[in-house]
Amino acid sequence: MFDKRNALRTPIRYARPSFWTGVASIFDFGGALNRYNATASGARADALAMWADWQAVGDDMRAALQAYEAEREKGPACPKTKASG
Repeated sequence: MFDKRNALRTPIRYARPSFWTGVASIFDFGGALNRYNATASGARADALAMWADWQAVGDDMRAALQAYEAEREKGPACPKTKASG
């Protein structure tokens, strides 16, 4: 199941520009307006990115388990039949 909230949470290092920043970027040929969320070190940035990735994995697992439980509560897809013998 795709959850837009998880997709927005994962890219920690990328800034979320405003509408006006987007308009101004049309004329920003040198890339002066590109700003990223900075961290104290590369290791800290990697740790934050891995944390966000595992959060997304956990959220996906919870959603999958909830969907599985919902299907399981409905019962079997096809009813069991008695074997002729």
